[in-house]
Amino acid sequence: MLSFPKGICVCAVATFRKISYERLGRPTHLGPIFWRTIGRPILEVAIAYTRVRHGVYLPDADPKAAVEKSRVSALLIAGTIDENIPMHHTQELEAACPAHCTLWIVPEADHGGASTVAHAEFERRVLDWFDQHGQP
Repeated sequence: MLSFPKGICVCAVATFRKISYERLGRPTHLGPIFWRTIGRPILEVAIAYTRVRHGVYLPDADPKAAVEKSRVSALLIAGTIDENIPMHHTQELEAACPAHCTLWIVPEADHGGASTVAHAEFERRVLDWFDQHGQP
């Protein structure tokens, strides 16, 4: 996961599959349930193509499994109005690693917007977090 003993994750996804269903569901107006069921063969073809063409198996991107196995201290940051990666992904990560992950939910922050919406608090929390957990 991380090559140093602590980290900060902003707008993290829980699993590749979950975010792919949600991301495909939004612009197509078919919803994630469609892509998890009827539309799944289309997604599987795209995954296979990516593996053959680029040598990457996208479902291997599984942050939730990584934090469950890891003992890396992590500060997880999510915004309440992030439509790109909804905050429930970050909440799932935190639930998978409560002993070594800290969650900060930023009201009214969109994707990557925590540092803009709550600039002073963002700076303070990040610096305090590294002070408490040591530098990377």
